[in-house]
Amino acid sequence: PDIKPDSTHFCFVKVIGTGVRQKLDIVESNANFSNDTIYLGDVPIAEGKHLNITLQNKGNIPYGVLNQYFKEELTGATPSGFSFVRRFLSNKGHLLEGATDIVSMIIKPTSRGDFAVKYVIENDIMNRKFSGYQSDDTKKVIYLIGRAVEPEIKLTSSEIDFGNVIYSGDLYGDCPSHKDTLVQIFNVGNLPLNIKDILLDDDSRFSVSDREASIDGNSEKLIKFTYHSSYPAGNYSTIAKIISNSTSPKDTLRITLRAASVPP
Repeated sequence: PDIKPDSTHFCFVKVIGTGVRQKLDIVESNANFSNDTIYLGDVPIAEGKHLNITLQNKGNIPYGVLNQYFKEELTGATPSGFSFVRRFLSNKGHLLEGATDIVSMIIKPTSRGDFAVKYVIENDIMNRKFSGYQSDDTKKVIYLIGRAVEPEIKLTSSEIDFGNVIYSGDLYGDCPSHKDTLVQIFNVGNLPLNIKDILLDDDSRFSVSDREASIDGNSEKLIKFTYHSSYPAGNYSTIAKIISNSTSPKDTLRITLRAASVPP
């Protein structure tokens, strides 16, 4: 219509639409969680942890998935030791409103220390006939927080030489007939080191004070080895096998013990 000077014209338009909401929440897990963060606690490197997360669609439209992956929180790199047993929506369909689905994964870090990893679920809202959504609406981010732990045994030497040890040759045994040596065993890991056994190939001339021991993380313990000198004279040796819960291949370490029996 014609609009005369110094006048206004009104046009009324009725717009009809439906507000949609993408909302995916954690409702259950075999680990502690708060909002979008899973607290895994200490995760042994050797055993790892099997994590299950139940997710529920609390939005008002079906939830579909385009991609899902793990990413380091600080670097953005793909973390080692994180893998899926069952992906979220593994049937490639959509999760209806109010429905739940389980994602299952193995957490097995490869190095000691604290870790923060993002589990990212990218949804398909961009491929659907919706408008006005924000970038945060296109994905769900779950934070996996924990500490990778393991014991690690360390020795200062792999060989002990007792040298010459005089064996007793008189009636009263006044001459020295044995010699002791202390060996430092370190646990340079962040989980208690359990020494399960110390085995000697020759326990007739060599002995050990403790066959079992527990050493806290970043601590050490002294273990006493003894050579018992006796007739006949000669050079003798044995292998001491230290068996522990240290991560393979350090779960069994060997120390060579050498000594010479000499007459008084």
